[in-house]
Amino acid sequence: MKMKMFFLALFTASVAAAMPSRSPTEFEGSASQRIEKAIAGAVADGTRRVTIPQRDPLSADGVWRLDRAIVLPSGVSLILESPVLELKAGVADDVIRNASCGADCESDKAFEVLGVRFKKAVLRGGRTGLNIGNADGYVVSNLEFQDVAGCAVVVDKTKNGKISNMMVAASGQPSGSPCVLVTKENESVKVEYIIAYAKGDVVKDCSGKAKIGEIVNLHESPALEDRPVPALVPAPRSIRKTPGAYRAPAPYVTRDWIEFERDPTMRAEAYRLSVTTGGVKVAASDVRGELHAMATLRQLGEEKTFYRNCDFYTGGDIGRPLVIPCCEIEDHPRYPWRGILIDEGRHFFGKETIKHVLRQMSAHKLNVLHWHLTEDQGWRIEIDAYPDLIKYGAVRPCSPVHFARGDEFNGDVYGPFYYTKDDIREIVAYADALGIEVVPEIEFPGHIRAALAAYPEFSCAGEKLPRVPRCTWGIESDVLCVGNEEALKFVEKVLDEVVGLFPGEFVHIGGDECPTARWKKCPKCRAKAQSLGIKPEKLQGYVTARFAEYLGKKGKKIIGWDEILECDIPEGARVMSWRGRNGGLKAVKQRRPFVMCPSSHCYFNRTDGNPEDPFTPRNTHQVVSLEKVYSFDPARGLEGDAEKYLLGSQACFWSEVIWNRYDLDWRMWPRSCALAEVLWTGSTKKDFGEFVERLQQHRRRLVMQGVNAAPIYCENTNIKIGGAKK
Repeated sequence: MKMKMFFLALFTASVAAAMPSRSPTEFEGSASQRIEKAIAGAVADGTRRVTIPQRDPLSADGVWRLDRAIVLPSGVSLILESPVLELKAGVADDVIRNASCGADCESDKAFEVLGVRFKKAVLRGGRTGLNIGNADGYVVSNLEFQDVAGCAVVVDKTKNGKISNMMVAASGQPSGSPCVLVTKENESVKVEYIIAYAKGDVVKDCSGKAKIGEIVNLHESPALEDRPVPALVPAPRSIRKTPGAYRAPAPYVTRDWIEFERDPTMRAEAYRLSVTTGGVKVAASDVRGELHAMATLRQLGEEKTFYRNCDFYTGGDIGRPLVIPCCEIEDHPRYPWRGILIDEGRHFFGKETIKHVLRQMSAHKLNVLHWHLTEDQGWRIEIDAYPDLIKYGAVRPCSPVHFARGDEFNGDVYGPFYYTKDDIREIVAYADALGIEVVPEIEFPGHIRAALAAYPEFSCAGEKLPRVPRCTWGIESDVLCVGNEEALKFVEKVLDEVVGLFPGEFVHIGGDECPTARWKKCPKCRAKAQSLGIKPEKLQGYVTARFAEYLGKKGKKIIGWDEILECDIPEGARVMSWRGRNGGLKAVKQRRPFVMCPSSHCYFNRTDGNPEDPFTPRNTHQVVSLEKVYSFDPARGLEGDAEKYLLGSQACFWSEVIWNRYDLDWRMWPRSCALAEVLWTGSTKKDFGEFVERLQQHRRRLVMQGVNAAPIYCENTNIKIGGAKK
């Protein structure tokens, strides 16, 4: 039943989003004038629907500052996408009221004030936050009231109304007046899910006819009993339990009830977290440290997710405030690069799946999304200078049959699938808000067949190359013609646009699995090699050096797969060691920073060994088990001060046989929990049995968050799962 309500709420929210609506952003003037014009326009054109977005684009801080009340006529729906509506200081008015409120006239009918996201819309200031009078049929939901001079909500002379999912801050209810006042002349009014810090009544029903649902008064709540610390993944470096628990003023972890302090003496991404019965304090070195502390708080408070606390009508939050066990935590990461690679060349996952991955990365203190956007089988990024990259490179005529052992094709056209520049800007901003850097990978000179389908003149074969991407998996023999200066200028122009979209430090240029047979036969490539005094098969080094210099002038550092070490690589280049550990060891000898991600331990597209895996890939003999991941030490084999060149590691999800979000989730979790702990906590936590005990609780948390996490599977029969041996 709960899931049915959840999906119905999602359906309602999605339908609501698709309905025609007017917005104050269409108009000019003050915030009040723009909202009034939007309401008048919605009445005039018959849509009778006004949506106020989260931020006022004309306000530096995004707050909608009003110089008078928002007045709603009959039949109008006011949809609030988590904005802050603030009545200016000194204005003695309501923040919102209906048109007939306080008047001796016909009742207003069928109007709504709805917050439609899990974060409540905020009504701040005023003599009353919401004043409803002389009304018949109304719904109000998902609002928070702050600094209101009197009652947060007043309901007078109404019937057939519903008021739900409200929070009233401590400062919003002075002098013992009720938070929600239902006067004598009301009929059929339902009031439910109200949370408040109230010195008096939370809800006062003078009519005796209102239907009162769940009400929580935090001011009168009894002292909390001691709470145990729940499972934390990754484990913090130091935690000390102290007596008691803290009741937060909200069901979600937000910055407004945490006391933050910056401590420049702490290392990057470090934090100190103190939870007492009186509140929460966080000291951190930087923004990422603060975000990591908040991620820990979410696990400490067992924060529930939107779908477990959704309002049936709006999809808004109705959850109870968090209860967090008192403790002291000091924490910092072992490595600065803690990543996830998502390959979208073979299969395209889409914006919402990437955001889903980013949310879980942030929850596990992973901080790099390595976004593999181009491949032989598909080009997934819009480039204005070369529109044919999308026309020809983002679609292929067929794909291998799932689980097929040979070259068996399904005959289904795949695509066109790609990200627009606006999509990418949105995802990069979303990641940045979560403390995650997005590193794009534009693969060349190999694995570029999809681009050559669009512009075959940049291949060694020239115009005779078929204008379709590669449809099979594996290594493609047609590569970039590096003896053709126009082909290299093409890459430069592509990178120019890529650099403009990704503000981070790194650009990944691939460099792996590039066959040289075409270069050896190509007159242009042979001539280029001869002019450089090298063999054609060594042109990879020329390409790497050229683009390291090119991107360096734009303030970027290149990173590439360990094949780039087969030639001399330039100063400042970074290496990803994927063919075992040798690439990392060679990078150390050249004093080059590197990421250690050997396929034996970090390629999670491979099976975890569970024989009942419904997403079992073709290469079942290549097992990357949970225990193997947890045993991984990126620094093994490094001697002396060599570890200073080790940036960290990442899990890689090559998508030949990962087709959608569900099998991506299955491959990713819970093995990424093990890698997250290896990269964050390091060798101080190496008890696999204790980790599995915590992981049992944590996997339930993942499932409750909508993650299609695989069951915990251990090859070691001595490890107990669910209280019994495997």
